[in-house]
Amino acid sequence: DAIMWATVSQNEVPDIRTTTCFLVTSHLVISFYKITRFSWIQITTASEEHLRGLTLMFVKTHNREYCVTGPCLNRRDIYVNLTTLIIHCNTSSYVCQMIIVFDNYNMTRKVCAIHVSAGRNIALRKPVAMSSVQTDRQGRISRETFCVDGYIEDNITLCSRTSLIDMKPNLKMTFPLPVVIDEIVIYFGGVDKIALQLGEKFQIRLLDNKEAVISDITRLLDRHVSIVPLSRDPVKYIYVSMSPHFYSMAICEFEVYGECAPPVYGPDCSHICSISCTDQICSYEGYCLDCMNGTWGPYCFEGCLDWCEETHGANITTTRKPNGSFVPYQPQSGFRIEQFWYYVIAAATLSTILFLAASELKSKKQPQIAPTDTARASTDVQGTEGSGLSVRRQRSSSSVDISDVTDYLGSSSAGTDAGTSQGT
Repeated sequence: DAIMWATVSQNEVPDIRTTTCFLVTSHLVISFYKITRFSWIQITTASEEHLRGLTLMFVKTHNREYCVTGPCLNRRDIYVNLTTLIIHCNTSSYVCQMIIVFDNYNMTRKVCAIHVSAGRNIALRKPVAMSSVQTDRQGRISRETFCVDGYIEDNITLCSRTSLIDMKPNLKMTFPLPVVIDEIVIYFGGVDKIALQLGEKFQIRLLDNKEAVISDITRLLDRHVSIVPLSRDPVKYIYVSMSPHFYSMAICEFEVYGECAPPVYGPDCSHICSISCTDQICSYEGYCLDCMNGTWGPYCFEGCLDWCEETHGANITTTRKPNGSFVPYQPQSGFRIEQFWYYVIAAATLSTILFLAASELKSKKQPQIAPTDTARASTDVQGTEGSGLSVRRQRSSSSVDISDVTDYLGSSSAGTDAGTSQGT
């Protein structure tokens, strides 16, 4: 959070980090201790009305160079909730000072929190390979991971160094998934006055997932260098090499600021941006950087789509309506493209129910099968003496008359007992 290294022009706010809420009448001035990158600013107020009529401007300070000036370009307002607003801007340079101006000077506003994002170091703890590693006289081995551990120390023993006999010192960083790079910052170690006087150079090549060269950049060696690539193509590998006659390469910290290449986002680029986002591009948190088809909201789900009968006239770069009233969530009837998977699951469930019902109905309509061969054979069974009972089963019958069988068994048993008595 870059606000931790900034001052806010409020007499009531000696330290914004420890203040809950403070009053603002006309404007706020946020001055950074040093030039910084800018990705977005998040403002939380006590009421939704306190966010209306807000303008963001960038100002250049008198003692600093390379500071962006002017309004927030390609501004994108994202309402996280009724009282929290995130503003994205496209800045081509560093930011030194920003001013938040409110259009209604007669209204006192209560601001509760301000956060400024300077971007994300996506090189932190990423896989790094060097052409060689150096072992000093005390037997300490320079590790490749030193340059991506997040610590910027002016100590050569804590830097990643190549061997002194390495004639082609180089470093290669690999990202698990392609990324879009905003800036590369390198803190070189062991750069003395002689190297600076000789004008030693280093080279950076950005490669795609097939290791084809996207950008090839050569710069003068310095203790601290910053490079802003012109290309926005996804990068998979970064290759850094030194001048052939330079004796060694030492990198104390290697930083890469950027985000996951579309359409994914998140800490490990494992989440997919909303399909309602323009070109399916979103921020680290998953918020759309731009909306299309008259939609708005953090994920561009709110408002009417292009086939709606009535349009609300929503601005594609803001979550507000043109009249200034804020509606964070607008109900929408009919088919919603963002609920695609819900429709798929519902259709699959309905199909399964219909299939099971049809299978059960079909099984009930099938004829019953007689349990024994006796029911399928045609036989004449006559009783013993005195019974006179005949039971006939036809091939065409599909069931056995239990009463006939019972009568037959009873008469047969009676005849047998009578015969036995006569014999005795």
